[in-house]
Amino acid sequence: TSPTVAARQAATLDRLSNGRALFNLVTGSDPQELAGDGVFLDHSERYEASAEFTQVWRRLLLGETVNFNGKHIHVRGAKLLFPP
Repeated sequence: TSPTVAARQAATLDRLSNGRALFNLVTGSDPQELAGDGVFLDHSERYEASAEFTQVWRRLLLGETVNFNGKHIHVRGAKLLFPP
């Protein structure tokens, strides 16, 4: 999942729960399960990608317009139309 899609989903859940939504982001653990989801990164690369994902996700949820060009994540002009 891209951080922009996840941020939109999180913002929607936050609105539906009247601000009570809590989130736990994980990198995944089982390589076979991850491969089934199209993720073919080794352990350290998953942590790099997760760090980039979290940077973009948090900034979007804070209402920022995000431009980000990382090793794993690339977004241009990303913005939530309905931030939490």
